[in-house]
Amino acid sequence: MTLPDRLSAAISSYQYRPGTPEHRPATRRGVSRGDIRRVEPCFEPEGPGRFALILNVDSDEESVEIVLVHPYTELATETDLIFAPDETDAPYPVIVQTEIRSAVWTLQTRERVGSLSEEALDEFGRVAVSDDPFAASPRTGPPLAGPADSRWYFKQQEIATLNQLAADRISAVFEDGLNPQWLLLINISKSFDSFSLADELAARPLEWALEDLATLQDREALDPDTWRRQFGSDLGRDLYVSHMQQIDGSLALAAN
Repeated sequence: MTLPDRLSAAISSYQYRPGTPEHRPATRRGVSRGDIRRVEPCFEPEGPGRFALILNVDSDEESVEIVLVHPYTELATETDLIFAPDETDAPYPVIVQTEIRSAVWTLQTRERVGSLSEEALDEFGRVAVSDDPFAASPRTGPPLAGPADSRWYFKQQEIATLNQLAADRISAVFEDGLNPQWLLLINISKSFDSFSLADELAARPLEWALEDLATLQDREALDPDTWRRQFGSDLGRDLYVSHMQQIDGSLALAAN
């Protein structure tokens, strides 16, 4: 079910109002290529986050391409680049893991703690595609020596962490429907950017199962007042009506 024309028009003409930071568009949050930012899991705003380097920003898809970074120089391998604090403005060394790479939603990004120059990003590109990282850059760490190397387990953990952070963005590549957990984000306006969330809710139909209803109800995601508080009176009402129509339609199909 697509959204009505009036809702599409409301979102496209939606303007940021000074003094209401929860309605600030993601594109105005200043997320840029080269930023080092905190990234949080999509559906766990209070859960553990990680710092990442922003490689590319896709404004059309409201997503960013990232690689995970960490401050532990002793864990750097031949595919990692080591940058000193004075090169990034971060308060600690930054180890950029060129191979721990994926995409997340822009609304998952948080505060910026540093940045890399275009020259440094060029160096990243050379190491990422090189068969010999040592020849591509002198900043790399010692080579990883296989499962016996103490760094091996750390890399496995990093891959698992990135998969968790990127899970919903990657699933959107293969699915047209919207995970119902997105509706749970509407009552945590201080953690997520409302404009980006409204845009995502408008972009894809909701795919959900009957068992999702109890969770949505418990988290007040089926309460129209929650939507109005998050998106404002008019936009919140239109979003709410559209998605409740989808849920009603799914209920009718399930009953037959």
